Amino acid sequence: MSLDKQKSEPGASAFTNRLGAAFRGGAIMLCASMVWWLFLAQRGDPFMRLMFGWLSSAWLVFPVGVALGVLLPRFLQRHTLLSSVGVGLLVGAATSLVLTTGVWLWSNHQALIGLVTNRNSGGYASYSYSVRNQLREEAWRSFVMIAPVVTAWVTAWAIWFNRSKRNGPDAYENDAASTAVHLRLDRQALLVFISSLIGFGILATAALLITSWVTRGIQVPYSSFLAVGPAAAGLVILGPWLGPLINPGGGSSTAWQLTSVALPVLVFGVAPFFIWRRPVRIAKAITAWCGLVTALLFWIAVGVLSLGWSIG
Repeated sequence: MSLDKQKSEPGASAFTNRLGAAFRGGAIMLCASMVWWLFLAQRGDPFMRLMFGWLSSAWLVFPVGVALGVLLPRFLQRHTLLSSVGVGLLVGAATSLVLTTGVWLWSNHQALIGLVTNRNSGGYASYSYSVRNQLREEAWRSFVMIAPVVTAWVTAWAIWFNRSKRNGPDAYENDAASTAVHLRLDRQALLVFISSLIGFGILATAALLITSWVTRGIQVPYSSFLAVGPAAAGLVILGPWLGPLINPGGGSSTAWQLTSVALPVLVFGVAPFFIWRRPVRIAKAITAWCGLVTALLFWIAVGVLSLGWSIG
């Protein structure tokens, strides 16, 4: 939806405020996830943590942040500082359990699938025992890694809402005065997409630069700094086909399998912008926009899996 159309439509201001709050919430939780991937006990260097940990799980973290960005201010309206701390702790603990479970399932989905598909193979008992032990260790490690960060992060977020004026009634209680908004992919959406390409390139380059500074025994060739930015941007566009493009000898069959999963999700995320031709309610429009971003992040996550498979 263009800015001019937004200004001319009833409820456009409320929609812009609510969508901004939702995107801020997603960004805030993505920052929290970057903290737990970078600064808590992890294997590998910072670049690998960001690429194969944080970026791969971003599609799980973003919608949780969106939900908090929309709902948390409503929970905190007219609350005292002490009660806001209590709400933050309670919501943070619940959110940490949701994210721990989601990240654990996503990070260990291959092992979980293996437990099902290999049930009739020889030596399954020994295999199952080993995998189950590994899954238990990963579950505890994920909980210790994620829960404290998320709980503290959401509590601080709740305090910030309480101390600021962002949870005032003007921003969150005037939806009844609005009617509907058009759902369109236009020039502003294209600019956001291009900005995301540039942002991923800058992030990947910065992560590689930090890796070269802080990790001993790793020498990063100068050519890598020139290639990592375009490669990160290419991951957004090509998804699971970036790996086979970089290494044509491996990963093509895996790329086809991953595409069969990720492409329908991406199409499902884009579809509302072409199907809903009439104006829709604000909540529906926000859901469509956040669903599109989540679908794009899932496309990127599948691309990360394919890239790791292709380059080993």
